[in-house]
Amino acid sequence: REITPPGGAPPLSLSQLRAGGGVLVPARTRRKRAPDRSAPGNLVQRWNAARAEAEAEEEAEAEEARRDARPRSIAELEAERHARLEEWRGSLTEEERAGNSNFAPVKGDWRARVAGRRGAGGAND
Repeated sequence: REITPPGGAPPLSLSQLRAGGGVLVPARTRRKRAPDRSAPGNLVQRWNAARAEAEAEEEAEAEEARRDARPRSIAELEAERHARLEEWRGSLTEEERAGNSNFAPVKGDWRARVAGRRGAGGAND
């Protein structure tokens, strides 16, 4: 492709203009990108999944609120607490129990030992 400079000079090719530092170097044009057609479908699916998850959480919270709404007796609460504790104790492995001194069985009457130490230790304990 040749370009004719103004003023009647001989025609020059683009490579000659670029090499010679000529003024008539055409500006680079940017190509427009094609729109991404896959994104809206993905976005809709993600929004639907998030909405379904939020609805499931709200439903679970509502069910829990309905369950907790009825008054329960102290005996029912204690039985539920005891059942949760037993379930938790059963989930602990033997290594976890052996490695943690908090799970060691207490021998004797611990209340009497604590009371004795408090009496002997003074006001600092």
